[in-house]
Amino acid sequence: RPKGTGQAVKTRLMKTLVRLFGAGFVLPTLAAAEYADRNKYHGQPDAGRMSADEHHHAAVVQTLAHGGDPDMSQGARIAAAESWHKGVSSGNDLRAAVLGANDGLVSNFCLIMGVAGAGTGNKAILLTGLAGLIAGACSMALGEWLSVTNARELASTQIAKEADELE
Repeated sequence: RPKGTGQAVKTRLMKTLVRLFGAGFVLPTLAAAEYADRNKYHGQPDAGRMSADEHHHAAVVQTLAHGGDPDMSQGARIAAAESWHKGVSSGNDLRAAVLGANDGLVSNFCLIMGVAGAGTGNKAILLTGLAGLIAGACSMALGEWLSVTNARELASTQIAKEADELE
């Protein structure tokens, strides 16, 4: 028999079983196979990272097959099992903070320099800087709130459309 034929038959069989009985039926078998293969790259000097990845992958599949809340969706179980999903945000908070601080500093600096260039007194310059700081903070907070609200509404709409398509 040609090399790989047995693997193709096994894959087709697993796909058929998933279609007939669902992924939960096949997951324990796949978890056992992953667990058995977790050390296949161990000891190979050029595959050190692959060995660690295989161990991690086997642990993820084991968690999916045997662990977790039965009421939890499969996607939620994957997210819980894979460490890179934990505590990860999209980075929007950091981006917003950096851009907001930069924008606030530059605009307030320009405002103060413009008032100082006009030859006004020290108290007026200080008051202008304070007023610019407060106005900039309010403006950035409102702008970010609107941006996050719109992004949330867009995501909810897209999720609802996908849910309708899946149904």
